[in-house]
Amino acid sequence: MKKTKLFIDNILIYGLGGVINKIIPIIMLPIVTRLMPDTSYFGINDLQSTVVSFISAVAMLGVYDALYRLFFEKDDDNYKKSMCTTALVIVMVMALIASLGLIILKKQIAIQIFHNEQYDYLCVIAAITIIADNIKGIVQAPTRMQNQRKVYIVTNMLTSVFIYILAVPMILKGYFVTALPLAALVSSLIMVLVFWALNHSWFEMKLFNKNHISELLKIGIPLMPTFIIFWVFNSCDKLMISSFLGVAANGIYAVGSKLAHASQILNTAFGGGWSFFVYSTMKDKDRVESNSMIFELMSAIIFLCSLGVFVLAKPIYQLFFTGDYVSGYIVSPYLFCAPLMQMLFYVASDQLLIIKKAWPITAMLAFGAVVNVSLNYILIPFLGIEGAAISTMLGYTVSLIVCLIIVNKAKLLRISMKCYILILEFFVFIVLWKIFRENIVFGFAYIILYFINFIIFYKDILHAFILKFKRKEEEYENTIC
Repeated sequence: MKKTKLFIDNILIYGLGGVINKIIPIIMLPIVTRLMPDTSYFGINDLQSTVVSFISAVAMLGVYDALYRLFFEKDDDNYKKSMCTTALVIVMVMALIASLGLIILKKQIAIQIFHNEQYDYLCVIAAITIIADNIKGIVQAPTRMQNQRKVYIVTNMLTSVFIYILAVPMILKGYFVTALPLAALVSSLIMVLVFWALNHSWFEMKLFNKNHISELLKIGIPLMPTFIIFWVFNSCDKLMISSFLGVAANGIYAVGSKLAHASQILNTAFGGGWSFFVYSTMKDKDRVESNSMIFELMSAIIFLCSLGVFVLAKPIYQLFFTGDYVSGYIVSPYLFCAPLMQMLFYVASDQLLIIKKAWPITAMLAFGAVVNVSLNYILIPFLGIEGAAISTMLGYTVSLIVCLIIVNKAKLLRISMKCYILILEFFVFIVLWKIFRENIVFGFAYIILYFINFIIFYKDILHAFILKFKRKEEEYENTIC
């Protein structure tokens, strides 16, 4: 019960914090797009954010995750403070170097990324944002590591709230290019000050330890490829769309991807509890069976929800957006699937981490990323922004399929044929959906049939779950009486 409670708490608390941070931008998206007169402005803003996210990940060197691991190595406050201080110094130095390089090359980057030299000042804003974001990442770490849940939720909410409180008035005054980048920078600086006020006692320069540098980098640097690979999955398509189709098309794609990232909320919430659950139960005798069943049920539910997004995406966009932004609906279903595919990949690949084999995970993700980029070159000129979205979904699909083959061969998961049938039925739907020209009647009919098939396949498990729920309810009623 204690493990289950902690698992649920992690999902509800840390998942909720991540959800709040992501749901505010989704709520504000229709408002911001209506205030901007041209899709190219939103495209430029999204490209600037892409530059920040990539360079921030590289400059971080995986130090945050390494610090999270080493923080609990010893139950000694001086050791923990020394680790925090050393991590902060590493990240500050790397962020300064990366930002300086960005400023020096600002004109070349502006031409390559924004296709206009006059936007070189966005690189300067990005450089300062990178420094602030990476310092914030380390300075806020003690809050998470001390399990200060309320602070975590409030600060996640305030980060997003500050951005739009600052950005909307600037957009209304006509600062369409700089409103969101400047607001993100100011919000990040504010949160640096907030977390420094809360956690400054964890950072003392006299406790800086050179020996900890190698410890942190030994764990952190091998994680860098994973961050870069995920960046390729999430952001490289935007750069390629901008190159092939222009920044206006990227603005439409960015709107579609932002709304589709609603599925990232589920990914964030799930990740908050899954890590604890999978490692705390890794010595259980029925681990393979239970994890296999979790994977199967999750995949069926995920693909059922994704079918709904395919059918409802266009009506939702027509309701909330106007003009060219409505055409962004075409990418939402594919990009909605991507974070959920990633979630399934975590469930499968974590079985490899249990036996301490980490390198195949990076290799599988890298292979999927190569597939993604290669398909972008083929499909973007042919299908436009829809081609980029399809490439992203197929890149994750390839990584997932390879992972399933490996974990099944290693007997770490046992996936039944009925699960593969449901996955196949999902991809058959996508083909038929395009053949029938996105006919909503056909879409709803297919969803009903898919749901019936799911019930038939997993009726025993669902029946057992319902009985268990009823017993819990009866026990609760008897306790009250």
